[in-house]
Amino acid sequence: MSIVPAVTHFLNSALNAVSLVIPSEVKRQSAPTLVEGSFIQSDMGVLIGITGELPGRLILDAHTTTFSNVAQLMYGMALEGEMLESFVGEIGNMVAGNAASDLSSKGLQINISPPTVLVGSTKITGFEQGIQIPLEIEGLGPMNVFLIMEGRGA
Repeated sequence: MSIVPAVTHFLNSALNAVSLVIPSEVKRQSAPTLVEGSFIQSDMGVLIGITGELPGRLILDAHTTTFSNVAQLMYGMALEGEMLESFVGEIGNMVAGNAASDLSSKGLQINISPPTVLVGSTKITGFEQGIQIPLEIEGLGPMNVFLIMEGRGA
């Protein structure tokens, strides 16, 4: 599969997975935008490495309060500190796992790494191009989905 359809399938699968995992309406705030070279992850996020036919990284980036609100909705209790960090890692794992399963059904084989939780302001570098999709999780807050592609003319 060429890179453009593969990226489109991955982005759609990731967005569908966010909607499946988080039990609130998820809306795109704007069209996807190209990110080149680096970006600042400002508060909290989770990075999942991707190997296989579309190597790269998937990052979910949101404010601590957004992730805490998601935890409150899903578990009925506020999480903070290490418990919130663990929850954020699991959200990333569930989103990436669901996306990988969906992509497999479309003939695109990828594997995912264990989640890496990002806490505090973090500059993400070491890539040429990526795609950012800003989302609004109804009643919970904003979230950004980033897909950073490696190789294959990305």
